Amino acid sequence: MKIEVISFILFATITTIFSQHLKIVSLYPSFNEAINDTSDFKIKIIFDNKIDTIGLERKIYLFSDYTSSKKYIYKVEDTTLTITPDKPYFSGEKITVIITKSINGLNGENFSGFSWQFSFNLLNKNEPSFNLKKTYTNFNGEHLSFLNLNNDKYPDLILTDNYQKGAVILNKYGKDLMLWQELPTSPHGIIISDVDLDFKKEIHSNSFYFDLEQQENYYFFEDTSIHFGNQDMNFDAFPDFIIKKNINDTTQYISLRLNNGNGTYQEKEDTIVTDNNIVLFKVADFNNDGINDIIYLTNVFPTISGSSGENKIKILFLDQFLNIVNTYVLKEDALPDGYYFGYFRKLNITDFNNDSFLDIQLLTNIHDLIFINNKNGEFFNDVNHIIFTGGGDSPHNAITTDMDGDGWADLLYSYTIPPENFSKLYILFNPADSTITFWDKKFTIDQKEPALIKDIISADFNNDQKIDICALWDDGIKIYYNNTLERINESGIKKPEYFIIYQNYPHPFNNSTTIEYEINRLGLVKLVIYNAIGQKIKTLINRTQYPGKYKVNWDGKDFTGKNCPSGIYLCSLRIDNARKTKKIILLR
Repeated sequence: MKIEVISFILFATITTIFSQHLKIVSLYPSFNEAINDTSDFKIKIIFDNKIDTIGLERKIYLFSDYTSSKKYIYKVEDTTLTITPDKPYFSGEKITVIITKSINGLNGENFSGFSWQFSFNLLNKNEPSFNLKKTYTNFNGEHLSFLNLNNDKYPDLILTDNYQKGAVILNKYGKDLMLWQELPTSPHGIIISDVDLDFKKEIHSNSFYFDLEQQENYYFFEDTSIHFGNQDMNFDAFPDFIIKKNINDTTQYISLRLNNGNGTYQEKEDTIVTDNNIVLFKVADFNNDGINDIIYLTNVFPTISGSSGENKIKILFLDQFLNIVNTYVLKEDALPDGYYFGYFRKLNITDFNNDSFLDIQLLTNIHDLIFINNKNGEFFNDVNHIIFTGGGDSPHNAITTDMDGDGWADLLYSYTIPPENFSKLYILFNPADSTITFWDKKFTIDQKEPALIKDIISADFNNDQKIDICALWDDGIKIYYNNTLERINESGIKKPEYFIIYQNYPHPFNNSTTIEYEINRLGLVKLVIYNAIGQKIKTLINRTQYPGKYKVNWDGKDFTGKNCPSGIYLCSLRIDNARKTKKIILLR
């Protein structure tokens, strides 16, 4: 049996030189790569020396923004480590791989730790089309997040407001939403991570964390004003908190609260930075050295009506010991004429031009701008590289996601225009050309007057491997499902079709034939050959597969390896509980 699935593997060369002896020389997937072919997916890491495999499963961790830490199996051959996740991934899912500092070379070489991120995009390229599934008027709040809390392939929702109230909302197989658990939150929102590496997510506020497996238990922290978490900063795999505290009305400092791995946290003795009017901050690896950096924004005004400060972007490049080794600052007065930061509303981080380096988008009350990474962690600030995507005083929001399946990050926008409060939800498509500095191709999903869109998220909510949209309007939660693949049946009525099996070729055949099929959702696939009286001859495929086109070769033999006689055979393709069959003629 021969299975052919077209795949392309690109090994990214790591140029970072660590002070320790053991180094990574290449990896797959590369930094920030979007994987669109998951057939026989494996993570591959090549070191410069052989590694010690004792306890290796406790030294490498996979984290998913959909679920939690992932289980896997591994194989070591010479200097190559191959990791195979134990469960399939989902379209839109982001994965962080953490190689902890506890790994050693076979001869005792030390390792400093390393991490990187990639994602999955399993869509076929097409013009998206969305249907409003349902409006849930019984759910109201200010902020939306998602996670798959029960690992049933259907992302659930976390709803919070500005009054320290929240709720966990269960997604019932993409068909309905149900309140599962109420919980206290904070005005600063929540963070979702696997705090204790038990393969289950916990929900964090600035004053507690909530264990989803023990619904009544709340674990309280000392108030930290604002924090940003779910990032391992010291390469022990346990997610740490990056916190911001106020020194006075205009001055703040950013520091780390390190996870001790036993449910307690310890604040780092030295603050990382002190500055005035810090309004936003996040963690990401901007120079692709495998070590997280910290980016933060400061405003001229701490609030729109305030005073003092300056508009700037600042990146702190850290080493494995959490020391600042370099800084980068981009101030508003360094921008070309006609470009302004304004008051910062939001910071988005993704790779907009597919060069493996993270870029940023700033949402402000004047301009919304994309700044492209120059591949050393800094950003181009000339008119040929700054990309304009909107902006203005009107309340608006944007998130990054590939909505049309072309492999380029698009922007999902929400806008509300006062005083009528005309609200609009639309996609701003990435032109897939980094020389175009004005994005204007829009696709409207919904609009209403008067109305207010409070928050937006995107995920595959009905497990068909297409990115859907969830919007929090002032009258409730609305889910917009990305249409499935449509075919025309004999009656001329369009209906969704989740898989297709094509006629084999050559047909009839003598020695071997190729069977092609196409699926457009994740599922358990069984491809079986039967004879004319329904007896099973051979099973060609029996495993979970991702959406895509597949080819399988049948050599005309049964499961014992004997040649089958001439005659009519049936090729049955079954996905979950649905089945289709094609007639095959074998001529000896």
